[in-house]
Amino acid sequence: MYEEIPYRTLPIGIIHTEGNLVIVSKEDIPLCNDVLLGKYGLVQTHMKTRITLLLFEAVAQSYLNFTDDFRYLWQLSGGKVPM
Repeated sequence: MYEEIPYRTLPIGIIHTEGNLVIVSKEDIPLCNDVLLGKYGLVQTHMKTRITLLLFEAVAQSYLNFTDDFRYLWQLSGGKVPM
């Protein structure tokens, strides 16, 4: 069912402690894996704030990609909502 939805939101918790970064989510988040694999920039595990900012960048980029795709489909459909 979720494969049919082009974009959806998932709540996450990001917890910074002195020695750890904890990301909490009810579901697996592919963007987290992309960030940790270095798709959005160099990941150094001791730089917790940088990892958090890279995660925010990944979410923003994903949303921008979705809106670009939606705008393109909107233009192709002559201004009708594409479904």
